[in-house]
Amino acid sequence: QFDYILCHGVFSWVPLPVQQKILDICWDNLDPYGVAFVSFNTFPGWRMRGMIRDMLLYHCQQFTEPAMKVKQARLLLEFLAKAPGNEKTPYGIFLRQELETFQRVSDTYLFHEHLEENNTPMYFHQFTDMVAAKKLRYLGQVDMRVMTLKTFPPQVQEVLHNLAVDQIHLEQYMDFLRNRMFRQALLCHNANQPNYDLRSDRLHGFVITSRARPEQPENLAIQSQEPQKYLCPDQSNLETRSTLVK
Repeated sequence: QFDYILCHGVFSWVPLPVQQKILDICWDNLDPYGVAFVSFNTFPGWRMRGMIRDMLLYHCQQFTEPAMKVKQARLLLEFLAKAPGNEKTPYGIFLRQELETFQRVSDTYLFHEHLEENNTPMYFHQFTDMVAAKKLRYLGQVDMRVMTLKTFPPQVQEVLHNLAVDQIHLEQYMDFLRNRMFRQALLCHNANQPNYDLRSDRLHGFVITSRARPEQPENLAIQSQEPQKYLCPDQSNLETRSTLVK
């Protein structure tokens, strides 16, 4: 039995019987308090990206070599995105966004994501239903920030609070709002009862670190209440006056 089982970039790209077996392995081999990590493509975001995949599969079926398939996939999307008349349409904007994504990824990633035989996204609630049928439970998302309402304006928070009867419903509605395409889910045995009431006293006993770095480390004054700026790896900035945070 294991504390952690990782299954990244596999679940959506295998047939249903293999998906079922992945969850069986998690249930059979997880420690009672162990956590499984399973990533998968999800709707509604993949409704739009799936359209790209369908077009690429149609075009590339006439080629046999993987390298040629990838090359032709790139050429087709570039042609569609830059075709006259599409410049200002929502469809054209989406195609150009996807083209920018294509230009950033490797050939192997493109082949895996768009030209594999299997790529079966599902809604978050469908995934959690499948997980529950295997005596497992959704524990949370790897990035806990997307599990809370705090990232939305107050009026949106109020509506979501009224719509959602539990954490699963809440995250499904947030996926609708965000047009989410990809999830990184944490699972545990269904005998465990996750507590989503986050309180500061739960941090006692933990060691905390961050990849944020002081903008001016030579002038860092931890005991001062002067604001200190920090630079984060995702190019965002953090500013705090709190001695504890510093």
